[in-house]
Amino acid sequence: MMHMAPFADLLNFGDQPNLGYYEGCVGGLGGGGGFTIEATEEINEGEEVNYFYGDNCKSYFKIHYGFESELNDAACDWG
Repeated sequence: MMHMAPFADLLNFGDQPNLGYYEGCVGGLGGGGGFTIEATEEINEGEEVNYFYGDNCKSYFKIHYGFESELNDAACDWG
């Protein structure tokens, strides 16, 4: 299971992201694959940075990210 490093928790969740997430980058902990978060468009000083965490259900967000969002209000089908 992939976990985001604590600094990535500072990213705003939004449905119009201006950041991209890329796995498998060289130089991760222990020499393994890491990840990169980089701008997908120009971001001016003072603008918010937004990342879209995906189309997961509400409980998934609460468990994995610690928040619920009106952008992801679907109930989980875990049964």
